[in-house]
Amino acid sequence: MSAWHNSSPDRSRYSAALDTAVTNGVCTFEFWLFRASAESALAAYLQGDGSEMDVALRVAPVDGRVSFAKGEPVRGVAQWTETNHVIAPGHWEKLTIRIDLDASQYSAELGDTEKLKLCAAVPLSRPRERFAELAGVNVPMAVPAYKQFQRLLFTPEGQTGNVTYLDEVAVKWQPALQFVPPGGTVEFADDFEASATDSAIGEGKSAWQVEPVGSRTGLSITNGTSFGAGVKALHASGGTTALAPLSHPFQPAERLSVDLDLFIRSGEPFPSIIPKPGAKSPHHVTVGLITETGVMIAGIKAEMVSGKSGAGPGGRRAESGSISMSGTTSSSRRMEPPAISSRCSRSGRWLLSEGGRPSLLPKPDRR
Repeated sequence: MSAWHNSSPDRSRYSAALDTAVTNGVCTFEFWLFRASAESALAAYLQGDGSEMDVALRVAPVDGRVSFAKGEPVRGVAQWTETNHVIAPGHWEKLTIRIDLDASQYSAELGDTEKLKLCAAVPLSRPRERFAELAGVNVPMAVPAYKQFQRLLFTPEGQTGNVTYLDEVAVKWQPALQFVPPGGTVEFADDFEASATDSAIGEGKSAWQVEPVGSRTGLSITNGTSFGAGVKALHASGGTTALAPLSHPFQPAERLSVDLDLFIRSGEPFPSIIPKPGAKSPHHVTVGLITETGVMIAGIKAEMVSGKSGAGPGGRRAESGSISMSGTTSSSRRMEPPAISSRCSRSGRWLLSEGGRPSLLPKPDRR
């Protein structure tokens, strides 16, 4: 039994992937296992492709001894190192693999509340070489190689007909921040999973406030566009401004990191497997930080404007398909948010706006 995350570390090769592959930071693979009998046995792998077997755990038949994989497979078989721990039949047990990609190693543990170390600092195998060929040229060109994880594989072992149960299988990824260390305070966070599908944000106990008040258009919850079917995301289609309070006001000298995933649609009727320079779209996005008076002091805009350039930060022009950046405190240099503008202010607010410059809502009480 396998599961596949349709992803790629970059667009240097032909790819139909819409998501970024797990290539850095910390990745956790966990699951619960139940051995129905002494013959129950299972091997669980986290892989980049089907041939990689260097990150895995195995529960043996009969004695239920747990082993971990180390090194390259030999003739297609993982190299197992036994531990002193066993899983007895008739009990649910949790197994966890934690990969530190930046350190190029992994560890594993057995148990939930009481965790038993199975292995630590096991080195990962080297990433495979990657090559690309241009159509009609057919000359292999080396492209960056990454250690990446995209697949889960569960392989039953032991006698035919034995039964092993799995539950709560999960892969969690915390990407590494490349330019600044993670901060100690989360000012605002929303993954939209608590919202009902097709509902408008700003309803009920939502932290978001919507302008115009009572508007139900422009910003809604969808579950068919994000990482996979059922995973929720915010769908923005224009005409609405949304604002949410941060945990406390911040000063301009403070460092603030903004981390979010964006998917900007092109004007094409179907996705292309490779970047298409001629693709045009009226969709574009702006992300930035603003002051209490609405001045954007830092921002980034990505756009694909059909047949013409668009206004970039500080009055500069942003060519079709380009990314432009700005950092200024001059009140005369405002960024016009043409699509989505994610912003926070010194008064402690985060603003998400669509279609034109939003007006600011009254300053909320600190919460």
